[in-house]
Amino acid sequence: RGKVVISGSDNTGVVFAVNAGRATCPAARAMMRELGDLQRVHQFELVGQWVPRELNELADALSRQMTLKEAFIVAYPDGG
Repeated sequence: RGKVVISGSDNTGVVFAVNAGRATCPAARAMMRELGDLQRVHQFELVGQWVPRELNELADALSRQMTLKEAFIVAYPDGG
């Protein structure tokens, strides 16, 4: 309760939507409403923060529905 959660994304549209609490796409608007409800119920604030794509390779790989092991191989081919 009363915490700030910072979420990094390399997608500026996502960062804007999270910080503004709104979106233009109907599906994204529904997610923003749900996120707002969760923030009220659990009393936290979500802040979006942009990160460069090259610093977000693991999350990028995971978002492509790879296993964690596959994502590590893609993000850190030299063993990280």
